[in-house]
Amino acid sequence: MARWIERVQGRLRIVITGSTGFVGRQIIPILLSAGADLLLVGPDRSRMKAHYPDLKCATLDELGACGGGFDVLLHLAAKNNNQQGDLAEFRKVNVDFAHSVLRAAKAAQIGKFVFVSTFHALDESKLDPYSVSKREAAEVLRSEDEQLTIVYLPMVYGRRWAGRLSVLNVLPPRVANTLFAPIAALKPVVHVNKIASFVLSSVQESGSHDICLFDDKDCNPFYRAVRRCGDFAAGLIIVCLMWWLYLPIWALVRLQSSGPGIFAQARVGQGGKDFTCYKFRTMKVGTPQLGTHEVNPSSITVIGSFLRRWKLDELPQVINLFRGEMTLVGPRPCLPEQTDVCLARKEAGVDVLRPGITGLSQIQDVDMSNPARLAFSDARYRATRGLILDLAIVLNTLGGKGRSDRVRISANQPAPL
Repeated sequence: MARWIERVQGRLRIVITGSTGFVGRQIIPILLSAGADLLLVGPDRSRMKAHYPDLKCATLDELGACGGGFDVLLHLAAKNNNQQGDLAEFRKVNVDFAHSVLRAAKAAQIGKFVFVSTFHALDESKLDPYSVSKREAAEVLRSEDEQLTIVYLPMVYGRRWAGRLSVLNVLPPRVANTLFAPIAALKPVVHVNKIASFVLSSVQESGSHDICLFDDKDCNPFYRAVRRCGDFAAGLIIVCLMWWLYLPIWALVRLQSSGPGIFAQARVGQGGKDFTCYKFRTMKVGTPQLGTHEVNPSSITVIGSFLRRWKLDELPQVINLFRGEMTLVGPRPCLPEQTDVCLARKEAGVDVLRPGITGLSQIQDVDMSNPARLAFSDARYRATRGLILDLAIVLNTLGGKGRSDRVRISANQPAPL
């Protein structure tokens, strides 16, 4: 930590493209206040000078002469999704120009190249020119720079807002921030301060590095309140509509095999702390404590198979909902014995989330047989979560998705890649 503070005090030298765009106008004052020495690069020097008369500006052809020895190049320049054009036009800016900037940066021996991309590019199903061109740019740049850093951003805001939210700019700051809180609860957002902090510390990052920057939704009071109310409402609905099923299911479980009707099992919860998870018992007494994908199918009772198919075995988890140990949507809780899953999730920063009854990994059929893939999927949820995504996951689960916790046909069957 002391090293990078010293580096900033020694005037970290940063080249910035796209300085006249929304993010550029928001981040440059922050970097200047941190003591950074900036060089702005773009095709129109006069436009950059009009915005920043006191800063050094250069064209791309001049980067070699002006930017030699700079620490970081922050590539913000892009043709964004609020602009019109076909794929060829988007490629010209987002792929070809980015490639030219990278080559110029390498020729100038700039220490680090930071390419700013978008959350849209993370979704392979998005085939609009903006998303496609950003994905293509990442592949082209990775092929030439082993030290490349790609930063994926959701909607960015700072002291001002852009796009449809620009109406907030005419309101008093306190009123605008109050109104923005419920909007920010819907989708992922990131404050420009977080981007600036990353850029100031990126010089110490070595090797290829991809990172998603986002505001923690648990710091949004509106998001927390709606989620907690949703958990209580869901619990009440389940109890009110399905109370009559509890006793018959309990009785059938007890009659078919010896042992308790409700199974209490230790699971790993928020912050790595264990909690007791409740389910209708679906396996024979004495079944080893293993992940569901490792359990021998013969351990599942007949009634248990039926309960698992229709997810009725999870009805007692309303207790965990009311206690706040679980939430409707979140990473599925693993067993304490699944240390590889716990470690992968901790390294991915997922252990800070409350476990859920359903989740993004579950509806995408990602189970615990591949801890790295599971942690990646859970981390993707943490970065992109919002009330809209949470609702979509719930609806997909109700629609029949979410079978990742099913028992495999064979206990030795390999996990899918």
